[in-house]
Amino acid sequence: MKTQCYGNLQSAYSRKDEDWRYLDTYNAVLRETEQIYIRELERFHQKQFDSLSEEKKYMGGRTVDELLQDFAEGKELSEAEWE
Repeated sequence: MKTQCYGNLQSAYSRKDEDWRYLDTYNAVLRETEQIYIRELERFHQKQFDSLSEEKKYMGGRTVDELLQDFAEGKELSEAEWE
């Protein structure tokens, strides 16, 4: 169904068809695909985290952006913050 929706949308676009009746279905497929991707990415990150030794697991409350800012300012980061 996903391929068919995409193909129909591309066909309508190439014909400059004003009736894009497949657009809603196509967008729904994109939203579903995005949610699947996000879930899989989170699962992968959790698997990576679980594979770290305890001393390398960062359990602090600072965000990646905050840690990167500290690094950019020349502040030292712990080994766990580096991982």
